[in-house]
Amino acid sequence: MNSKKKQKEILSLPVYTYEEEIINRLRNEDILIVVGETGCGKTTQIPKILYNRQMNLQKSIVITQPRRVAAISIAYRVAEEV
Repeated sequence: MNSKKKQKEILSLPVYTYEEEIINRLRNEDILIVVGETGCGKTTQIPKILYNRQMNLQKSIVITQPRRVAAISIAYRVAEEV
């Protein structure tokens, strides 16, 4: 898949519908828990949104996963996309 097609596919994920709401809530809250359907982009895209909006300047971006292998593979994927 070429990078433009992949980027278009990424930006069509449902989480981007809520990008502004996520940013606004995090400006007013210390913690935000996001619940959504599998594959909506919450694990891979929200960290990128926060990083790109420089929301991590004085806070940590933390992603939890129940399995170590999943956490490592997600970290690699997010790093690759960024």
